[in-house]
Amino acid sequence: MTHPRLASLVVLLLAACLAASALAAGPSDSAKLKQARALWAKQHVRDYSFRLKLSCFCPPDVRRSVIVTVRNGRPRGAPASSRHIDTIPEMFARIRETLTKPGSGGATVRYDARRGFPRSASLDPIKLAADDEYSWTADRFRVLRPR
Repeated sequence: MTHPRLASLVVLLLAACLAASALAAGPSDSAKLKQARALWAKQHVRDYSFRLKLSCFCPPDVRRSVIVTVRNGRPRGAPASSRHIDTIPEMFARIRETLTKPGSGGATVRYDARRGFPRSASLDPIKLAADDEYSWTADRFRVLRPR
């Protein structure tokens, strides 16, 4: 085999590997978000609580865990620094904004398989900016009885 043929074979193998990995990647981040939102909406949960922990380039007291209680869609218990993510719909909105914003660094999200809410998310709203990244975890989720 001559060198040009070997080079062509290597290029074809690399192209096949890239195509296979793209197919194996699964749904896009936007499709995963859409599926998770649909799963969440289908349950009609308006009263719930969860533990929220925010991580960011911010003071240590902001990064502590808090219990958030949501009654009839209205949150209670989150500090001012977490008010942009203190309900599940707000979490979905922040993820969508990051995924669709031009110049964003993207989002890495893990959704709850049963309920669809974002269990953890790491968002980079501005790709080329320093210290704008933030992440959160939401656990100890409980559906509450309506009052």
